[in-house]
Amino acid sequence: MSSKFQATISSDSVVIDIVERHPNFPEIVQSVLTQIVKQKNLDQLRKYGGVEGLASSLKTNLKHGINGDVEDISRRNEAFGSNTYPRPLGKKLFDFVQALREPTSLIVLACAAVSLGLEIKQHGLKEG
Repeated sequence: MSSKFQATISSDSVVIDIVERHPNFPEIVQSVLTQIVKQKNLDQLRKYGGVEGLASSLKTNLKHGINGDVEDISRRNEAFGSNTYPRPLGKKLFDFVQALREPTSLIVLACAAVSLGLEIKQHGLKEG
């Protein structure tokens, strides 16, 4: 990978950004691509020549998309990471107990208990 250094100097500090360029996609950096997408940064998009220029940098055909073979996907995954979101954590017991404090939930739970009790009384424990 090739690197590009950018330095920002102020009166009391120096910040050096090291930008890693992937050999398969040397025209664009993952952090810039992320910024364009997440922040909807039109200035950065214009720097790459708009949508057409960005598609060219990503070696993508605007009409047909990416090549999509295993090798192409592997190169893209290596350069930019996986295109997935982390799974949200499941609900915990505490969240369930908190939900039961709502009056509507208590009413529904009470109605279900009364209904179950009446069915058991009318049809017996096996069928109720």
